[in-house]
Amino acid sequence: KVNLDPAKLFDSSWSDSDVGSFSDFDSDLEEEHQEKVKEDPNCVGQCKLKKIASELLQTETAYTKRLQLLDETFQKKLHEENDSQKFLPPDVIPQIFSNITSIHHFHKDFLLPQLTKRMEVWDAQPRIGDLMKTNAPFLKLYTEYVRNFDHAMNLINTWMEKSPKFSCLIKEIQILPECGKLTLQHHMLEPIQRIPRYQLLLKDYIKHLPEGSPDIQDAKAALEKVEIAAKHSEEAMRKIEKFHKLLEIKEKVATTIDLISPTRELVREGKIKKISARGGERLDRYLFLFNDLLLICGEVLLGNYKLKAELTIDGLEILEGENIDIPNTFYVKSRHKIIQFLDENPGEESSWCESIKNVIKDYKVRKPSVRAGELPPCNGGEVSENDLGNVAPHWIKDDEVSMCQLCSKSFTALKRRHHCRACGRVVCGKCSSKKSNLAYDNNKPNRVCDKCFVILKNVDGKVVDQKVPKGVKLMNANDPSILSGYLQKSMDRGKTWNKRWFVITKEFAMYEFKAHHDIYAIATLPLPGYQVIFPVDNIENVFCLSHQQKLPPTYLQSECTASRDRWLNVLKKMVNLELPEESNRNSTHSSESSGSQNAEDGCDKMS
Repeated sequence: KVNLDPAKLFDSSWSDSDVGSFSDFDSDLEEEHQEKVKEDPNCVGQCKLKKIASELLQTETAYTKRLQLLDETFQKKLHEENDSQKFLPPDVIPQIFSNITSIHHFHKDFLLPQLTKRMEVWDAQPRIGDLMKTNAPFLKLYTEYVRNFDHAMNLINTWMEKSPKFSCLIKEIQILPECGKLTLQHHMLEPIQRIPRYQLLLKDYIKHLPEGSPDIQDAKAALEKVEIAAKHSEEAMRKIEKFHKLLEIKEKVATTIDLISPTRELVREGKIKKISARGGERLDRYLFLFNDLLLICGEVLLGNYKLKAELTIDGLEILEGENIDIPNTFYVKSRHKIIQFLDENPGEESSWCESIKNVIKDYKVRKPSVRAGELPPCNGGEVSENDLGNVAPHWIKDDEVSMCQLCSKSFTALKRRHHCRACGRVVCGKCSSKKSNLAYDNNKPNRVCDKCFVILKNVDGKVVDQKVPKGVKLMNANDPSILSGYLQKSMDRGKTWNKRWFVITKEFAMYEFKAHHDIYAIATLPLPGYQVIFPVDNIENVFCLSHQQKLPPTYLQSECTASRDRWLNVLKKMVNLELPEESNRNSTHSSESSGSQNAEDGCDKMS
């Protein structure tokens, strides 16, 4: 198991920016209290506690600025440019940044203001354990970010190569003064490093608390909760260690290949002898063997390696050596060159020949059979891509959709609904202007949506982009969820009500849709920070979501008592960042017909 000692999780750049910048402050603090310490030894502990609390506040201030950089500079700028130029699919940016907005708002609106206020009254209230205990449960927000980190890094690297506009925009932002000459990937590491930082500071704080301190129980309780949250970061930390290793190699080797990739791992590095193709001389070489790449380097010059060759594992072969004068040689053959090496440990697991063979073998097992960029399965109703056109689809009902399921434009009296005869989606006329012969209908031409037309005709075609409002999550209203169902909603204490489909997800958010087959939410409610109020004015089955920051309260009404109780039980857990028990969940996807019936009856669905 990898050692995840918090003290080892922070590189020099982190320490320089978060701690080093406050060295003058620390020096002044020590100088100011030097005489008092000499006179009163008991002052040592109190000064140390204040110093730890000050460091927590200073690092929290710096960290919140970095979150603002990710949320309001990188993410906002990408959204604005993509809205006008469409260089990325609409779901890429939300997938890259995950729930960074929720994390940013938690620190900006809750933790940082509370720490700032506490330090202002430190002499009268010298404690931070109570604040950290209160806020520690909200660190569960990081679970989703950590889980998504690998995917986010992969998306960044993929689109840096695929989209010149995306690459150019990221580089433009990275040269801004507030970025500190660091890449987007570097800044996205910060949230993963932050929780262990709390763990380290709390341990130091508890260590210096005097016996019988009124803050010791709260501080220990806070540490327990922080340690639980830190466990969620273990896998990400292992990836960070690999990431840092890739950064080290990148700085030492000048290569045209971008070494930084979330799927790339260093398998082995070390010296080897190359056999010259011309004269048979033995030349010193240094190999970096990755799970998808082999770098062959020359001698070290001023701490850096001179790259001689870079070979991708895809298509690489190992051949037996044929050198009569030098035994135990082997060839590494790529599509473009062949290189002979001397195997100094033939037949042993530690030999370079065996190491490269194992990497090639593992790569062939991992090599994806489906290439990126293929169209996803077209499952508007219950039809798989293989059955598309061969099986009559289940039609989604008109009143179950309020917008085109391809371009997401709202239906009106003039913009009518049409059904795709291949998949059953409800689409607009513009997105279903073509026809295709369908086998299940005796090969007669039928109206189909643009996405099905591309698949059925096996042609290259441009499917219209979904016009998703800025800041709204692209998702289907009937995607898997914690709880979903129809509720009546009011924003004016029950004077007017509107029927809406609500979905609560594992991201601790509640999404609002006009209908339960819509493809994007019309509103999003981050649940942390809300309170669930019930009963409300003795109105039957009505409950209220009230925000601590005086946002307008949301009034909701269920169809029946059983439905009301389900919503209350789930919401009361979700606002406190707790997930419902697995045993209390039912499948969200039973059958299309039963799902539609549930929606009509106003029942809820749990998964």
